[in-house]
Amino acid sequence: MLHLTGEPLTGKRILVIDDDDGIRRITQMLVEGLGHQVEPARDGIEGLAKLKLGVDLILLDVVMPGLDGFDVCRRIRQDPHGKDVPVIMVTSLATREHRLQAVEAGANDFIARPVDDTELRIRSASLLKMKAAQDELKTYQAHLEDMVEERTVSLRQALELSAGNQLKAARLLGINRNTLRKRLRLLGLLPAGRANGHGVKTG
Repeated sequence: MLHLTGEPLTGKRILVIDDDDGIRRITQMLVEGLGHQVEPARDGIEGLAKLKLGVDLILLDVVMPGLDGFDVCRRIRQDPHGKDVPVIMVTSLATREHRLQAVEAGANDFIARPVDDTELRIRSASLLKMKAAQDELKTYQAHLEDMVEERTVSLRQALELSAGNQLKAARLLGINRNTLRKRLRLLGLLPAGRANGHGVKTG
């Protein structure tokens, strides 16, 4: 995929769901003009199928045959690949009732037709920043979970060692033996008052 300047696109992946071929192409050109990649979908069914590709933002038409935008948005929120993806409803429906219906379905924002390129740039940038922050947090949490798992395995292995070898285990972990024993107790891996290597009970 190329930018309008002829250079490869390096931005985010945006899913554009619209049953109108002409409007979908115009929206695609606007999105690509912002430097993003576009995954076009001709209806809600195709759009839901493309969630598995991994997208960063969804531009969703409201008035479509079959599944309308509200139904599609509800299904996006039920899909593990789409539950955290920001959704912008693109609609000519401006009533309070329709907007409330969109929010209840899970939409994050709205853009009125015809789509204004400046409004699209501002609203999409805000939601893409939010998505990037969420992804970064998920990555960090996964990293912490991996670290905890690794440390837990190391501590379990240390617990299985004889008391005389706990000092060696503590050195491998870069801590002293007292700190090792405290951590074992905090994790419930070492009962309070367990005898140390000299046969003396520790509190």
